[in-house]
Parts: sequence; structure tokens; C-alpha cells
Amino acid sequence: MYKRKTIVTNTINIISFFLALEGYVMLIFFGRLLDEWPRRLISFVIFGIFMVLLYLCSAVYHAIPKHSRLKKTVQKIDHSMIYLMIAGSYTPICLLVLNGPWGKGLLLTVWLIAIFGIILKFLKNPLPSWSHVGLYLFMGWMLIMTYPYLLTNLGIYGFIWLLASGVFYTIGATVVILHPLVKRRMLFSYIDIFHIFVILGTLAHIILLIKFV
Repeated sequence: MYKRKTIVTNTINIISFFLALEGYVMLIFFGRLLDEWPRRLISFVIFGIFMVLLYLCSAVYHAIPKHSRLKKTVQKIDHSMIYLMIAGSYTPICLLVLNGPWGKGLLLTVWLIAIFGIILKFLKNPLPSWSHVGLYLFMGWMLIMTYPYLLTNLGIYGFIWLLASGVFYTIGATVVILHPLVKRRMLFSYIDIFHIFVILGTLAHIILLIKFV
């Protein structure tokens, strides 16, 4: 059962990495075609780079054998990439949709929290994993404070795609938090379910950027 789960996990990670690469190419392509393309392209590239790095680190981490000395270090890098991915996701929204004191202030705050979270991850006595998951969720949902501006500038359909992205990520995070309570053995591990919802969240965010930002 363990070997089967490992194969499933690695397969999902490899597929998600190549999907991220394809998404990155699409972001660059559409970023150049739309108005205000220098700023738009740069913000799309920032998000795209951290998106690809997140899925790359995840694929590498899960491919490393459990007994390897590298496993723990790569895990910290993998989890740190989540902070950078969240901050990268905020970048196009803050620079292109909010585009004002709210946007700049929120973007600075999110990047500072991301740096703080990464520092916490590499402390000699790191915090428990659930505390980082809580910080991920806090970072992600900070954006809801600006919902009147988001609704005005994105429109109802753009806002729905943004909300869908957040909901998918939140469901994935909830699976991680609650998985110790599930005793039943399944073909898919909790991490596979988590990855599937993260992929859905990323896809929703890419659609949001391409069609509504």
C-alpha cells in the first residue's frame, strides 16, 4: 500500500509540475498581449516563477526517499515555497487590480509575512506544522479586507474566480490539518488530496489573471 501511495503521489507531483510550466508560458503570452503589458508581464512573471518553483520543490521533496538526510531540508524549502507562492499570487492583484495605497500596503505586508514565515521554518526549534498552515490561511484570506475594490475592479465573475481559488486552497489546507483524525486506509493519501485542491486553486488563479486582471 505504501509503495502504491508513493507512486500516486509522485505521479501527481510530476503532472502538476508540467501543468505549472504550461501555466507559466500562458501567463507570459497573455501578459504581453494585454494593456499596460510591462507592469502586467512583470507581475505575471513573479507569480509564475514562484508557482513553478513551488511545484518543482514539491516534486523533488516527494521523490526523495524517506531515509535520505536531504529529506528534512528539502521539506523546509518546499514548505517555504508556499509562503513565496502566496506572496507571488498577491503581486498581480495588488499591482494591477488594487493599484493604490491599499494595494501597495497589502503587498508589502504579505511579502514581510512570507519572509517572517520562512525564517520561522528554518529556526533550530521550528514551530509545529499546523501553525504554518494557519499562517498560510491568514495570509491568503487577508485579501478579503479589500473585497469592495476587488468586486468593483474584477467584476462579479472575476471575483468568483478569485474566491474559488481561495476556497480550493482552504479545503486543501483543511485536509492537512484534519488528516490525523482519519484512521481509514485509502488509495490516496491526504497529501494527494491536498495537492489536487492546490492544483485546482492554482488553475482558478491563472484563469483569473488571464481573463479578468
